[in-house]
Amino acid sequence: MMSKGAMGNLINKYRAVLKKCHLLNVFGSLAMAGTLVATGAIAASATEYSARITGEETEYDAIKTGENKTYMYTFSNGDTITVESDYTHGGLNAINMKEIKSITIKNDININTIGGKHTTVEAIQFDGNSNITMDNLNLNVISKDSTISNYASASGISMFCVNDNSFKAGKTNIEIEVKNPLKGIYATGIDLTASKNNVVALDDTKIIIKGSSENERFGVTHRGIYATGENNTITTGKLDIDLSGEGRAKMDAYAVTVKGDGKLSTATLGDGNISAFAKSPNDAFSVGITVHDGAVVSKGDGSITAIAEAGQGTGYGVGIRAKGEGAKLDVGHDDVTVKVTGGLDDGDKFIQSIGAIADSGGSLSLAGGSITASADSEDAFIRGVLSTGGSSMTLGTEEGSLAVKAFGNDSAAALDVRGTSTIALQGNVSVEAPIALYGSGTIKNFGNLTVTSGSVADFIGTFTQDDGNTNLSGQDFFGGNVNVFKGALTVGMPDRGGVNLQNNEAMLALGQNVTLGEQAKLVVGDAANSGATVAFGDNSLLVVDGDKAASSFMISAPDAAPRSISVSDGANLYIVNAKIGETYKITDGFVAMDGDVAGWTGDNLVTGRMINAIRSDGTDGKVIVTTELKSASVVFPGVSIPNTIDEIFVSNKNDVDSENPGVAFISRALEPLYLPESDVVTTLDSAAQLSYAGGVQASTIAVAQAPTRAIQDHLSLATNVAQRGTCLHEDGFDLWANALYGANRARDFSAGSLNAGYNSDFAGGVIGSDWTFGAGVGKGRIGLAFNVGTGDTKSRGDFNSTKNDFDFWGVSLYGGWSTDNINVVADFGYSASKNELKQDIPASLGMGGKLKADVDSSVLTTGVKAEYMVKTDVLDVMPHVGVRYMAVKTDSFSTKLDQGGDLFHTDGDLQHVWQFPVGVNLSKSFETESGWKIRPQADLSVVPAAGDTKAKIDVRTPGVDASDSMKRRVMDTTSFDGVFGIEVQKDNISLGLGYNVQASEHQTGQGVTASFMYKF
Repeated sequence: MMSKGAMGNLINKYRAVLKKCHLLNVFGSLAMAGTLVATGAIAASATEYSARITGEETEYDAIKTGENKTYMYTFSNGDTITVESDYTHGGLNAINMKEIKSITIKNDININTIGGKHTTVEAIQFDGNSNITMDNLNLNVISKDSTISNYASASGISMFCVNDNSFKAGKTNIEIEVKNPLKGIYATGIDLTASKNNVVALDDTKIIIKGSSENERFGVTHRGIYATGENNTITTGKLDIDLSGEGRAKMDAYAVTVKGDGKLSTATLGDGNISAFAKSPNDAFSVGITVHDGAVVSKGDGSITAIAEAGQGTGYGVGIRAKGEGAKLDVGHDDVTVKVTGGLDDGDKFIQSIGAIADSGGSLSLAGGSITASADSEDAFIRGVLSTGGSSMTLGTEEGSLAVKAFGNDSAAALDVRGTSTIALQGNVSVEAPIALYGSGTIKNFGNLTVTSGSVADFIGTFTQDDGNTNLSGQDFFGGNVNVFKGALTVGMPDRGGVNLQNNEAMLALGQNVTLGEQAKLVVGDAANSGATVAFGDNSLLVVDGDKAASSFMISAPDAAPRSISVSDGANLYIVNAKIGETYKITDGFVAMDGDVAGWTGDNLVTGRMINAIRSDGTDGKVIVTTELKSASVVFPGVSIPNTIDEIFVSNKNDVDSENPGVAFISRALEPLYLPESDVVTTLDSAAQLSYAGGVQASTIAVAQAPTRAIQDHLSLATNVAQRGTCLHEDGFDLWANALYGANRARDFSAGSLNAGYNSDFAGGVIGSDWTFGAGVGKGRIGLAFNVGTGDTKSRGDFNSTKNDFDFWGVSLYGGWSTDNINVVADFGYSASKNELKQDIPASLGMGGKLKADVDSSVLTTGVKAEYMVKTDVLDVMPHVGVRYMAVKTDSFSTKLDQGGDLFHTDGDLQHVWQFPVGVNLSKSFETESGWKIRPQADLSVVPAAGDTKAKIDVRTPGVDASDSMKRRVMDTTSFDGVFGIEVQKDNISLGLGYNVQASEHQTGQGVTASFMYKF
């Protein structure tokens, strides 16, 4: 590789050629695509320049091309221009466009402009009709002092009092600092003062301005972007602005200011954070974004902060402002924070902290985020939002959220709208201040407004609910006109009594009493043309809290002359948690003629299905409602818990929000706004009969009978006679096992007014061992068997969907005695099941999606069966008869909400069931040449049942002094059994496969067994 010395000799030899081809920079180094060739490597070069760009300079000849005042400068990435002077008459700048029409600067550069005793220090100065295009740019402006002017003026990009210029650049950083000035400061990042037809287009941009002055006469002004004049256009990518300074005389910090001055000027600003900080022992002014006089400005998402720390002077802070006709400011999802500390309210001094203001006909919108305005003075004027002077403001978007807060003294207000001005609310807007709403203008809510805290009585304008929901804390009520055309207005009732809005419905939900303001009107629904002071239209719904309405009138006229009321025929009234024998006060102080109050009666007066409500006619100036009880058994014939329902209402315990989960569940089920009438009985009866809906008793019996059947098949004479030759049941020890499967179906059982049924499936196994011995003229046998398994039951019919996952186990002691033709068998067994129940409940109840319970159940059983074999040449015929007893026990349990809380307690139950099976078995044995004995068989039986074939269910709700009892059928009194199977045996091994079916009026069961036996 060429050495460094050889490279130098080569450069000197061909210097003229390299310079002509623009490959030699001003320092005589070889420039190749922005790199410096060195020994063993190609390293990045960064060159320091000191000459101003004026079009007439010679220092840049090696990287400059062009003619006729149009030039291109090709720098290397990272090159720096530093222009520094302690004193020069007039201003100091790094690029001066006075003698240039257009320049293009290639690659990323740094520009430092450092001035001493200069009036003006600028990085880039335009003179008119000129253009600059650059790649990425860092501007650093430092002004050290100014002794020839009252102010040290510094700017990054200056189009001051010039027209028809264009500046376009990539990523741009502007940092300005004024150090230790003797007098005042004017520092501006991008300055378009009194200019026309200029364009500034930048990618991601950052502007930082710092500087303070101790001068007691001349103040400090920091401006991030300042544009006044006509037809100027500014666009940026991401924009961050940080202004901070202190002025002893005065401190002004204005992050963005755009004025149209009669013709449209625009600024399109990207996402980013804008901050302005001003501090002074006298006046301190801090403003985020201000748009004036026909200018149109938009900003993306981020934050806007304005902080003013004042002393014995004015303290002024504004986050965003649109002022004047045609002025328009649209802000994205931003957190706007304004904080003013100190200040003096005296004469021409004042203290103001305003998050967002539209005034003098301006238009402002904020898509989302937050607005927070605060001050620490009792004399401060504090507003989260202010719309005045015929202006308009839009807060929020349909899918967004916005929080508005104002605090610092008792007169701070979140929303203030005055005169002909308007505020439109969209999406989710929350307000929090000592005064939530204030003013005499118009507020239109198209979204969801929540007044977290604060008064609304000082709002004497017009509030209109056009959609969505308005939720007032209940502290007071609007002092002006209220129109609820669509959506809901709630006062002290956040859940609206559990009411869901219907399409095109208008709702007023009152959890507190309200009194209308002087000369105010209240319109709910399609009743704007009624002319009455209070008017409810056909599509309206008034919801009132029963506890409040029982003690005082919910809507009252002011103490002045009585007002009029109109209630349309289709208007609805719902009294939440209405009680029996109560008088509910609805309106007072309103004059009504005959027929004026036509609604709020019959089907349009809702108080709960167990309550009969009667409304007065309102002609005495009052509308009241009285109530009396309806019997549950009359309202809902066949309901399973009428005693519990009646007791809840008679004792006035009904409450949809009761702390007693059972009372709340029943109360909600009986409220029309929680459940349709067709679902009431289904929901209540399903919950009250949870174990029956889940087939607990039936599945417990089924899994207890399956191993008993296997034992009887194992001991049957039909099995014995198949074993000619080597007999498995000769004296000695047997080991046997059966695989069990069952599928049981039930349908059309009566459960009060409902039809019940279930599908149950289980699988398991039984293993046993017995000993055969001689007993007189026959053989005796005794043994022990164990079984275990699992299964599930799913409800069918009218019950709400219920599932029972169960596990079971059991043990049986059995024995028998047989001769060639006679066989008697007996068994005694115990089976236990653990049931895990879950039931769906309607989501509209608002109490979770499921109920649950854990239920233990068991069966104690014993039985005897006798068989007699008649052998023929065609078939072996074996009639049999038996008797079986079962004690079926269901333990007590509690029905709970899946989210916690007991609804019902169900007592335990013990059923005594007897069965008397009578049937006949048909079989025939064959033997193959290889020695296998094969015996197919069929068994048909009829099984009458007696005793407690119905389960008793005693249920009560904790905390309610009543209970209900019901009986529900578990099995039919007569059923038919059929068994079909085949058994094969050779030597000391036997295998079998069987299928059985049971059928009755309401039940069908099928089972499969696979058996194995080994003789030791």
